[in-house]
Amino acid sequence: MTVVNIAAERERRETEAWDAYIAARNVAERTGRFEDGRLAARAWCAFIELYASPAQAAFMGATITTFGRRA
Repeated sequence: MTVVNIAAERERRETEAWDAYIAARNVAERTGRFEDGRLAARAWCAFIELYASPAQAAFMGATITTFGRRA
């Protein structure tokens, strides 16, 4: 039987999401490209979703999915 340290697993997920956001943000700042900014925004949402309620996460996902599109 394997015992999982839930706190350590949560911290690992949080750290991975944060590191992904920082990397994407740094690329966006370096290139100034809109597409890179969009990727950074998605990485930020992935980090924030770790703390969001399901309704908040759904809203963020819908917002970022349509980011930059005009009706």
